[in-house]
Amino acid sequence: MTEREMQALREDIKKKYETCRLQKPGKYPKIKFNSYPAAYAHLQESIKEELVKYGQTDTQQAVAAIPSTKIFAKIFHENYVLKDEKIIDTCYLYARGKTRDEFYEVADGLASANMTQTGPLAKNWLSNWTTTGKITLAGVIILAGLAVHRATTQPATLSASGLVIDSPTNDSIVPRQLLARGKVTNASTVWIVVRNAKAIRYWVQPEIKVNGDGTWKGPIYIGSEDKADIGMKAQIRAFVGPAKSLTEGEVLYSWPEAQLSSGIVEVVRGPKDN
Repeated sequence: MTEREMQALREDIKKKYETCRLQKPGKYPKIKFNSYPAAYAHLQESIKEELVKYGQTDTQQAVAAIPSTKIFAKIFHENYVLKDEKIIDTCYLYARGKTRDEFYEVADGLASANMTQTGPLAKNWLSNWTTTGKITLAGVIILAGLAVHRATTQPATLSASGLVIDSPTNDSIVPRQLLARGKVTNASTVWIVVRNAKAIRYWVQPEIKVNGDGTWKGPIYIGSEDKADIGMKAQIRAFVGPAKSLTEGEVLYSWPEAQLSSGIVEVVRGPKDN
């Protein structure tokens, strides 16, 4: 596992725990991802509960491979890179719902499906013709014909559509931290952007993965911990396929341009934290 892959997994574990915490705030408290091992017992319990819920055939092995609290402290405080394959699979199952191999099999399959068949075919033909010194106008015409045939017979990529925010709803009073929910068709991720209705800053929220049935949910934050934000009116909007890459916590000065966007939901920040 590379450091870059570990960093992405580390962030996905945090997001997954935050989602579980918002769903069960009385059971899972906030975790400060620091060097103190004791706090990570809550993360261990969350992982165990999720693994059992998935109903994996090898659940017992996965549960047995949940990292110790000391290992978690090293992962999040010392940027430790996991090496044990069983522990890696357990973390993948929790954060992404698949083992590491399964996750990359899906990714590789999607990449392969998006490759045109004329790409490798053309490469092989050019290689053969170059080797024998027989590149001719006829060969070029055949290749061009194959490309046109593929382009006309390949089904068009379905565009994302139907992006809506189901929760929260307009004019509702919300805590600082909450789960946003919604639906979209033909999309894999959704970005939420929140702004103070009377300010010019737009705050990018954590990226949200879309489920197989088109539903999505993820944590968002309305304002800060400052009590002065209580009563603030905030606008929430969802986006798919942003024109420029977005980063969690990024501050913008306008709504981002994107392939698809939802309508604006306006809420009022209440006194509760979550």
